[in-house]
Amino acid sequence: MKEQTEIKKADDHFFKGRIKRLIIALAIVLAISFIALVVFLYLHSKKDRNTQSAVDNNLGTITAIENTPATQAESGKINTTPETKNAVGYFNDGQAAMSAQSWDKAVEDFDQAINLDNKVPDYYNRKSQAQYNLGQKDQAINTLKDGIANNPDSDLLKSRLDILQKDWVGSQPQ
Repeated sequence: MKEQTEIKKADDHFFKGRIKRLIIALAIVLAISFIALVVFLYLHSKKDRNTQSAVDNNLGTITAIENTPATQAESGKINTTPETKNAVGYFNDGQAAMSAQSWDKAVEDFDQAINLDNKVPDYYNRKSQAQYNLGQKDQAINTLKDGIANNPDSDLLKSRLDILQKDWVGSQPQ
């Protein structure tokens, strides 16, 4: 009987020691996971600090607008008058017109931006979206084709053209 009691005590001691080690190991894993999460969240927030996302609901595009002279002009940090306005200024005006659902004004502003700098694919993309919103699907398709002619490596314009052509073909009467 005494032998069984000694064995039981030894077993209890062994299991208590294992449970303690298991609890300590779990606490360490949780602490490391928490630290990794904090570091990830810090780095992720730091990456996005100078970036805003503008989402176009019509075609599902996301355009990153960094803290550039364009956004500074929009915030009033740079004075843009009609005489000094550049392509970025017209693009920002077009973006504001899109937000206000002033599609005709947006088309005009994006057209001015394109006339001043025809090497920016997003100018063509946004102009075509405004035209699409006006129901001018043929013009939107032609705008994208013009953009591709001036920016042949633009995957953005090619994918938007593909989407509009499928949408346009799919909506035609049989």
